[in-house]
Amino acid sequence: MANTRKFNRKKTLIGAAVFVVVLLGWSYYSKTSRAAISRGDESTYPVTRQDMTISVLESGSLKPKKSVVIRSEVEGDTTIVDIIPEGTVLTQADVDTGKVILELDTSSTKEDLNRQQIAYNTAMADFTDARESLDIQKNQNESDIQQGKLAVKFGLMDLEKYLGQSAAEALVSDANDRPATDEDFTKLTRDPNQLGGESLQKYRQLTADINMAMSEYKVALTTLNWTEKLYAKKYVAKTELDSDKLKADKSIIAHEQAQTAIDLFIRYEFPKDAHKFFSDYVEAKRELERILAKARSQEAQAVAKMANAEAKFALEKERLEKLQRQLAASIVKAPCPGMVVYRSQDMRGGTRSRTSIEVGREVREREEIMSIPSASDLLVDTKVHETNVDKIAVGQKAKITVDAMPDMFFSGEVLKIAPLPDPGSFMSNPDLKLYATDVTLDGGQMLRPGMSAKVEIIIAQLKDVLAIPIQCVSNQAGKKICYVHTSSKSEEREIKVGSYNDKFVQILEGLKEGEKVLLNPPRIYNQPQQNAAAKSADDNQAESEQRPGGPREQDWPDRQMTGDKPQSNRPLSPDGQLPNGQTDSPRPRRQRPSGKSPTDGQQPGEQMDSQRPQRQRPGSTEGGDKTSARETQ
Repeated sequence: MANTRKFNRKKTLIGAAVFVVVLLGWSYYSKTSRAAISRGDESTYPVTRQDMTISVLESGSLKPKKSVVIRSEVEGDTTIVDIIPEGTVLTQADVDTGKVILELDTSSTKEDLNRQQIAYNTAMADFTDARESLDIQKNQNESDIQQGKLAVKFGLMDLEKYLGQSAAEALVSDANDRPATDEDFTKLTRDPNQLGGESLQKYRQLTADINMAMSEYKVALTTLNWTEKLYAKKYVAKTELDSDKLKADKSIIAHEQAQTAIDLFIRYEFPKDAHKFFSDYVEAKRELERILAKARSQEAQAVAKMANAEAKFALEKERLEKLQRQLAASIVKAPCPGMVVYRSQDMRGGTRSRTSIEVGREVREREEIMSIPSASDLLVDTKVHETNVDKIAVGQKAKITVDAMPDMFFSGEVLKIAPLPDPGSFMSNPDLKLYATDVTLDGGQMLRPGMSAKVEIIIAQLKDVLAIPIQCVSNQAGKKICYVHTSSKSEEREIKVGSYNDKFVQILEGLKEGEKVLLNPPRIYNQPQQNAAAKSADDNQAESEQRPGGPREQDWPDRQMTGDKPQSNRPLSPDGQLPNGQTDSPRPRRQRPSGKSPTDGQQPGEQMDSQRPQRQRPGSTEGGDKTSARETQ
């Protein structure tokens, strides 16, 4: 028991000694820290004129400007028979010699090609036959039409030959307006002078026969009279008298026959012959019309048959050429120099996974298999924050550094800016809006696609402007202030600022060249209101740091203006305000929750932490009065 008490007493003494040592060490550390802060606060920077570069700095990766994509051109699904290994570098010699980089299965394509070749030959024979049939039909139609035209011509000639040209033309002219009747032919005989041709000749012959018969009758009658007188005187015989009587009777009969013949001609023969010749002419014209119509119909049928045969031939030819193209597409030769890269697949969240491109894998039609990017012409694929996208424009110059070669700098310019945010950024943070931007890269033949790079897009070049370090400026109540160092104290002064980069900010009003400003503006948090504001700022900062994707957009201006590393480079707005109207009041050091006395179960470290001195303005006493910054001045 005595040994136990002795051990406990010894243990208590050791603990007290350790506590005293820790307390003395913390007191010394607080004094040295306070002295260091005072000395740091007194660091100044003279207001000078200088040239400023306003830029946007973003990260990105190299990608080829031109890339040949190899896809499966074989219809349906096919299988990879042979493929060049990924990463193989194709040279111009490979392109010239036609090096095979991909071969697909063509067994089914060859069978289809053989069947299609037979169908193509049949269609070509049908098309040739139809074309020749059309030529034959055209020749036959020409012959039939010519025969029909000749029949019409000969019919008109026969009509004119029989009726005469004038009578035939009159009859044809009247028949064009109305059908011909018997009256049309009868009236031609009423005036024989209007006839012509064979009909007129026949009419004249019949008329001459009547006149001749009448003359012979008169002669026979006169002779008979003389013979009767001579017979009465017994100068002639009875037989001679009977002979003269017979001649007189014959002449009378001949005259009557001639008269009857002309009557038959006028009443029957002439109308019949005239009507026949006219009908033959009209029928010849109708036959010509039928020949023309038949020729058109037969030619149209021949043309349609040839058109169908030609369309079928063209279809079969197109199918044959398609199969030939597919057969040729199953063997892909090197199209251009470059490195062979197998297809990668975009996954959720913007990542890319490799696909199993290998021999034996089935690929679909139009499926991407590989690509051959050109390494001689590269771009930088970067993404610009939405607050900066309206400040960049196509054609702006850029400075580029590649992580693989940090000592080398490349030049370029903005080539393209996406009109809509990149959908890949929505996966990681829905509130983050990034715009894909392509920047050209001059030179860099030794670089390879996929390398990481940083792009500084030059927005503006300011010449001979007043500027101070960006950490010298603070926000208080919506105003931009800085502290000007004087011989007696630090003077708070309101200023008007312009554009800025990651190091300096342009001064428009409030400062003169040669004045010195404090590099680290003083921070005093000794009032309850300020302590509450500091606690609220700490809570907001903790919430921002715990949120996926990092601090919110409105958190970074305060950090930037208080000397912390900015999330991105943002110039100030034209009115001198930071984006979103944020103030840049200094953020206090996070304090532990108070309200407990040192003896209420607090650890020694916590008690000393609550007794840490607060930062004071330069020139104030170490235990100076706890007044605000405005009251100090």
